[in-house]
Amino acid sequence: MKANIASGITVALISVPLSTALAIASGASPIMGLQAAIFGPMIAGLIGGSNYNVLGPAGALVNVLSNLVAHHGIQIIPLVAMCSGMIQMFIYAF
Repeated sequence: MKANIASGITVALISVPLSTALAIASGASPIMGLQAAIFGPMIAGLIGGSNYNVLGPAGALVNVLSNLVAHHGIQIIPLVAMCSGMIQMFIYAF
């Protein structure tokens, strides 16, 4: 765990402004981006991690989220987050 602290802080410093910007770009509020920057990687890091990936925001998802928000409203984002989390846990289990 000590070996991962420096890399975790580095990723967190990049993740916070990036998540805020991606939330704004997808039509969500900046606080939703901050919540995604904190809780998503924290939970994924506690459940399990990998030496080959970085947990955090992905710019490619802005198009997907902005289309979903445009068609279904901002209330769709928590549902999408829960469904993607369940898919990730399913993949991790198998």
